Amino acid sequence: MRSESELREFFRRELLPELRGYERRRKLALARVWNRATAIVLVTSIVFSFAIGNPLPLVLAVAWFIYRFTQVVTSLQHDLKENLVSRVLRFWNPDLEYVPNGSIGEDEFRASHLYSSTWNRYRGEDLVRGRSGATDFRFCELRVTRKEQKRSEGTVFSGLFFVADFHKSFRGRTFVLPDVAERTFGSLGRALQGLQSVDGADLVTLENVEFEKYFRVYATDPVEARYLLTPSLMERIVRLRKNGASEIRIAFARQKLHLAMPLSHDLFALDPTKSAISEEGMRTWIGELELAIGLVEELDLNTRIWSKGAPPLARTA
Repeated sequence: MRSESELREFFRRELLPELRGYERRRKLALARVWNRATAIVLVTSIVFSFAIGNPLPLVLAVAWFIYRFTQVVTSLQHDLKENLVSRVLRFWNPDLEYVPNGSIGEDEFRASHLYSSTWNRYRGEDLVRGRSGATDFRFCELRVTRKEQKRSEGTVFSGLFFVADFHKSFRGRTFVLPDVAERTFGSLGRALQGLQSVDGADLVTLENVEFEKYFRVYATDPVEARYLLTPSLMERIVRLRKNGASEIRIAFARQKLHLAMPLSHDLFALDPTKSAISEEGMRTWIGELELAIGLVEELDLNTRIWSKGAPPLARTA
């Protein structure tokens, strides 16, 4: 992790020249689109809409502007990530690998069983791979949606999806999910949760009252779930929840931890309609990187409970 003075020096010497070039391209691209759109809309409005009394040409002109503007914004964001974000991440931690168009595979997301809803569209980007301490991890931005009507779609998940090699020997599956039913319906909600299962896992009651207030836990082995969800780890998960990750979901399966954290914004993005010449963007990217990598420390993933190959826990009768 770099110091504050190192970040400022990197911004001044390495990033600022690149940002100035990007800023020139950004202004030129947006000006071209705006000028052409203005001319087309004006001509269309005067010649067609008022002359023949049909608003369709004007609607088509506006639609073209939106389409072209989206193309330009997408191109600018791609340019930004390819040339600038990757340099910031490498500077902050040379051991990180950044793949702007990469993502965690759909099969792995599905296998986490964190979301039971069906979907028919799966998109991901901003894949980061690396190692923190003794823990290998990956994370990316995902948007998983389903088509609901002809032109509308419902969001299944949109946010940060994080996978870490747990380095702990366990055979079962344990899921930590937001507790909405009990918070809403009280004991009735709790009873309804007991009738459900997640990938063959049943509801487990833990001793941490505050944790139980926010989350419900399903596990194939209640004993193993209690070893995984230690009092310390439950406190850390509650702290994450209080710090803004209110809909966080966690799965322990196949020696890995899968974590889904909904976000209201895109990772490593800047607003292409605003100037990029500031340290704010760089600090935003680093802050997002620290958020994801910080999960390793926040959840204490480098602490070993069992080594790989250790005897499995015995099930209770």
